[in-house]
Amino acid sequence: MGRWRLRDPERQDASSGPPPGLLTSQIGHDTSLADMLGREHRLAVRHKVWLENGRRFALGDGGLALFHAIESTGSVRAAARDVGWSYRHALGYITNAERAVGRPLVARARGGNDRGGAALTPAARHFLRRYAAFRARLDRAVERLYGAAFRRTTL
Repeated sequence: MGRWRLRDPERQDASSGPPPGLLTSQIGHDTSLADMLGREHRLAVRHKVWLENGRRFALGDGGLALFHAIESTGSVRAAARDVGWSYRHALGYITNAERAVGRPLVARARGGNDRGGAALTPAARHFLRRYAAFRARLDRAVERLYGAAFRRTTL
């Protein structure tokens, strides 16, 4: 893949933006990396965390959002819609997560609007509370490490 060059910065639309992950110096701007680091408000650290059982994917942030939505809506179908997933994908995700953790996470009752529904099991609620606390600590730690490594840095 060759270098991407911005032809007309005044007429750039969203579809012609630089590919993700390229530094400003790689795309032909006059801004140096040192200038970018000097603008702390423009840089933010992001991280992605997921859980595995052995080498098997168990849960990620999207699935946790699905479980929170199940808790608030009482329905797998409504929860899937809330997080932007298909119903089929949500069911597969739940099944995979339950297999990976070795216990039921969602209690489901068939029957549509009148008799059906879904709720998190007590084990799933307990897990979500523990995971939320873990994730909050992890996010703070990543911010601290990022700050120590990159804030007030000169190149």
